[in-house]
Amino acid sequence: MLYIPREPYELIHADGKRMMLHCSSLNMSPGTVTDDGEPQERWQNIPPFIPTLIHQAKYRIGPVDNVCIPTGHVAQALDHPEILQSVRQFCLNLMRSNQPDMFRRWHSRELSRRAYEEHIRATEPLP
Repeated sequence: MLYIPREPYELIHADGKRMMLHCSSLNMSPGTVTDDGEPQERWQNIPPFIPTLIHQAKYRIGPVDNVCIPTGHVAQALDHPEILQSVRQFCLNLMRSNQPDMFRRWHSRELSRRAYEEHIRATEPLP
């Protein structure tokens, strides 16, 4: 669902200035941000998505929409109800496909533990 490459992307601003940026790659159900594999216009100028890095990837389980988000802004992307619902649907489809461990070799137990702890902390009712 979420892949964070070790190496930063080299991006070029409209003014030609080059910059290096660490990005996270978020997968979701196909048709959320693309139409027939091409980025939908409505997502082109919505932060935190990087328009040139919206595409449809193909895996064994089938096509998935993929967006590149500056690392640290994934929560902002999930503030979009459509994106959050699509990520949830993608996770359910992955579990139903009987291939939930297809990316297991990339999982970090420590990162998962911290993410679950943060989720619990963020969703617990305030005293």
